[in-house]
Amino acid sequence: MLNSVDCPWVLYLSRLSDEDETWVVKTYQPDHKCHISRKMQPFTSTFLAKQEFVMNQIAANPNISVSRLQEKLGRKYELSVTKMKAFRTKLKATKKIERDFKDQFASLRDYVMELYRTNPGTTVKFVVEPECIPHETTRIFKRIYVCLGPLKEGFKECMRELLGLDRAFMKGPYPGQMLTAVGLDPNNDIYPLAYGIVEAENKDS
Repeated sequence: MLNSVDCPWVLYLSRLSDEDETWVVKTYQPDHKCHISRKMQPFTSTFLAKQEFVMNQIAANPNISVSRLQEKLGRKYELSVTKMKAFRTKLKATKKIERDFKDQFASLRDYVMELYRTNPGTTVKFVVEPECIPHETTRIFKRIYVCLGPLKEGFKECMRELLGLDRAFMKGPYPGQMLTAVGLDPNNDIYPLAYGIVEAENKDS
């Protein structure tokens, strides 16, 4: 970004069409007379909050400090990022991530029905919290278990009588654990059998 309106440097691009993501350089004047600035007007918190880099940083570490995020943004984009801009970026990105998570949880029932439709013999155990939140028409997700029918039949037919169990912690605004059960196929490769998402590894789950 140049810091002088008198500088002759210019770069103008345009999209080939509204439906096409291809951009074409129309005008380019490489000569300039001013110093490079680390400030850019379109470099706003709204722009930053939509970037995959920012979304991944906050999804992986929701408790990341504003100062740490400010440092990462400055290093990534090599532009000046104020502490307030970093704060607003985190706030907007967090809201978007939480909204995305809620939308996906709201689609779980459709996901289960699609599994039944496309994978005959599938077993799904879907558990919600026993009590509703006042004034809410939906229940809160608690845990889910999935064993796809084709994988179940494959394990019965040719798998060894060996099961490996593992877990992984889920990060984000709605933490939990993902549990998996895997076997070994005749080539000694991992054969996924079942998986589940639970609030914690305990006797009930």
